[in-house]
Amino acid sequence: MKLFENDLRTILIKKIQDKLDSLGLNHYIARPGGRSSIDVTLEKVNKAYAMEFLIDKINLQGQTRLGKHFGSNAIYFGDEVIVGGGNDYPVTRIPGLLVIAVNPEKELIPFLSHVFVPSSILCGPSATSEVLGELNKKAKQMLGASEKINNKSLYQESALESFKIDVFSRRIEEKIKILKTERKITSEEWQVVHAFITLMNRDDRGSRHWLSILIDELDAIMTQIAENPKSIYTEGIGTSHMDN
Repeated sequence: MKLFENDLRTILIKKIQDKLDSLGLNHYIARPGGRSSIDVTLEKVNKAYAMEFLIDKINLQGQTRLGKHFGSNAIYFGDEVIVGGGNDYPVTRIPGLLVIAVNPEKELIPFLSHVFVPSSILCGPSATSEVLGELNKKAKQMLGASEKINNKSLYQESALESFKIDVFSRRIEEKIKILKTERKITSEEWQVVHAFITLMNRDDRGSRHWLSILIDELDAIMTQIAENPKSIYTEGIGTSHMDN
């Protein structure tokens, strides 16, 4: 947030907004555009609005009858996924959408379950290329397997779903290995981790429902903390991993 508190663009945005309000045009809002631009649009028109329109227009929305959220069949890359000023931040409100943050300012990325930082070193086009390369590799692998059995797919999930499972399961294994090796957490904290994993391994709908509620509550708490200017919370870094 400090990145956007006193810079010249923020000051100019405030002056533009004051001018709009004084002319009775308060249904328009001035806000950061790209890295240096300023957008003046209707309040609801932002990147989340555009993303939701695209998902709906090309019929890519997740099916609620299958327990999927609206944005579960899409991913979004943004280099300004920053609470308090990033123009990519609004897309984090789309349920089910995996937001891949390729920001150079990683310490300002909100810690949310659906915000993923693919690299602690790479950013921008380099980080985007790394993720798309991995996704493309998964899609080719699944397509090749299908062709070998007369176009009957071996997979129940999409390439994107399979990609998510591979990436997150690998990250979880890496993180647990680090925790175990470096003894970063106490036995009581291991007990909490065990409880979550136990809950995830249960097949009953009730367990999955309560787990979903817990994650939603955690995301809501982290958003409130990050958006509070007086908060001692200064670093987010999303759901990320350290590069080897």
